[in-house]
Amino acid sequence: GFEKTSKEVMMFDLNGRLVFRVRISANQNNLGLDLERLKVYNGLYLIRVSDGNNQKTEQLIIER
Repeated sequence: GFEKTSKEVMMFDLNGRLVFRVRISANQNNLGLDLERLKVYNGLYLIRVSDGNNQKTEQLIIER
């Protein structure tokens, strides 16, 4: 699963624009984001996690 390998985490807006991409190590399972610095506004985003073999995409709704 995702817990035992390094992962790439990507966030996209609904226009398909890549908001950010980061690679995290196999033992890291938490990721903190500064939404102000990333210039992320209210709306629906897609978060994709991939380890090269497996991929999972989830929706993220931001309301402030």
